[in-house]
Amino acid sequence: MSVSIKKPGKSHDNRIHLEQPREAVYWSKKFEVSSLELLKAVKAAGSNKVEKVAEHLAAIVYNKKPSKSRSKSK
Repeated sequence: MSVSIKKPGKSHDNRIHLEQPREAVYWSKKFEVSSLELLKAVKAAGSNKVEKVAEHLAAIVYNKKPSKSRSKSK
């Protein structure tokens, strides 16, 4: 069984594997960002876990800081 590079798809381990062209296409479309923006988001999130990248991209869209950098100061 061969895997098509042209057909977008995601992995089964909840990670974004950018070295796989079909995953880069899938996640770029899923998050509505370019491949370059996705790469930057993975690097900025410090993880290729889907949840972490989604949180980072949501923070950018809603102009909020990611949850791990929030601090309670009084």
